[in-house]
This record gives sequence, C-alpha cells and structure tokens, in this order.
Amino acid sequence: MNGGSLCALVRKLGYVAFWFLLPLILGAVLAILLVPVPRVAVIRFESMIWSGSVSYLGDMLERALEDRSIRAVVLEIDSPGGEVTATEELYYRLLDVRRRKPLVVTIDYLAASGGYYMAAAGDYVFAKPASLVGNIGVISFLPSIDDQRFTSEDYVSTGPFKFSGGSRGDYMRQIELSKLGFLEAVFAQRGEDLAVDREMLSSGEIFMGVQALRLGLVDELGANTEAVRKAAALAHIANYRTVDVNGLVYGEDAPADLWISSGSLDALLEEDPAWRQGLYYLYVEPKQRRP
Repeated sequence: MNGGSLCALVRKLGYVAFWFLLPLILGAVLAILLVPVPRVAVIRFESMIWSGSVSYLGDMLERALEDRSIRAVVLEIDSPGGEVTATEELYYRLLDVRRRKPLVVTIDYLAASGGYYMAAAGDYVFAKPASLVGNIGVISFLPSIDDQRFTSEDYVSTGPFKFSGGSRGDYMRQIELSKLGFLEAVFAQRGEDLAVDREMLSSGEIFMGVQALRLGLVDELGANTEAVRKAAALAHIANYRTVDVNGLVYGEDAPADLWISSGSLDALLEEDPAWRQGLYYLYVEPKQRRP
C-alpha cells in the first residue's frame, strides 16, 4: 500500500471515529450526567404511632414517591403501635407506596400491634430471630359510669347517649370492630402465607421472629442490608445506591414533637388524660404496665 492510499484510509477511519464513535461516547457521558443512578430509599420509623407520626412518616413517603431516581423503598420499623386511626392512615399510605414502588419492611426490635399493622403493608417482610412481632388486637378504657349520664340542669340532650356517644356495650362493640378490621388487613396482605388461623391471631399473642416466620407473619429472617438487596431485586436494578430519607427530609433533627414515650401506660395517661378516650393498636410490655 502506497503512502497516498494509507493517508486516505486514515482519513476514512478518522471520519468513522468522528461521526460514529464520538456521538456514542458523548451519549454515554450525557447518560451518566443526566440519568440518575437508581436508588433504594431507606426510611426509619422508631416511635409510637399518633397524629404526629402520620405527618413525619408521610413526608418521607411522599419524598420517596416523587423522586424518580428512587426505585424501591425499605421501611425499618421499631414500634409498639399506637392510635387506631393514625395506624390505619399509615397503613393505607404504605399500600399506596407499594402500588407504585416495591416496599420491603424490616423489623428491628419490635413491630407489635399497630407496628405490625404497618409492616403487613409491605411486599416482603424481614425480621430478626429475636424481634417481637404480632400482638394483634385493640386496647382501650371503658367510659366510666359517670360519663354515661349528664345530670347538670344546665344541659339538655336530644337522646340518652348524646353526651357519652353510646353505652359501655356499644363501646365494646367498637373495640371488637377495630380488632376485626386489623385481622382482615393482615389476612388481606398475608393470607396465602399465613400458617395460623384468625382465632390464634386475635388472641393478641406476641411472637419472636423465628416463630413469626414459621407462622407466616414475616417472609424471612435477616439483616437490614438484606432488606435493601431484596428491594433492589424487586425493582429489577443491579447497580444502585441507598439514600437515607430521614436525613434527606429532616436533616439531623426530627420534629421536636414527634416522639411519644412508650413507657408506663399509667404514666402516659397521667401526662395526657385525653388518651383514655381513644382506641389503640398498642403493645404495652408487662414491665411497663405497673405504675
């Protein structure tokens, strides 16, 4: 091959490199810069459940849903439960997350009562061997006899239960309906995996993680890191990063009014007697039931 032919070949190769290879290289660079690396969101929830919890966790769930780079969500739970309506609100919000992105729940020390109600919303549930799981049911306080009647001559009512809202029997039926709603939610989400009947679940028993696995209340025993890997697998992503949504939304400090002590129930009621008026998906450890 003479020099002229060699130069012509080099020029042709140069054109090929310029018109074909360069755009490919630029496209790859732009893809890296413009298309975010897929991420798995990690959200920690370590609290009793009440109205403040709904706002706190709700903000983080919304952030995870709005961020297109977040392809799956891992919820780390350590909660004894709490108010019935607040728990139900979070359950439905978690179901909404699950419909839109894979949701994996991992239980640390405790997911009891309302804490387990939330966990049941996940696509897949992890626990530790010694985690405490279950305690399905409701606790409350019957209204006093004095609350059933109002004798002041300054007040009149249009019905016998206008002031109290119902009889003590009616209140017991409300508690039973709340328990049945809890059971139905668990069977709706985990029915095919459960190896336990409604009667046993409704007894309010709490199980260790190894027992919960055998009964079908959780799917697997494992660490939080395994929950992240499972979430990525459900989202069909191999190369990903994790993101701490608690820090992303709130920085180092959670809202000051978020936390409610899960100590002695008597002490809690003494601090805020209004708690006596509600229904609770709440686990109170035996040592905390004593004043």
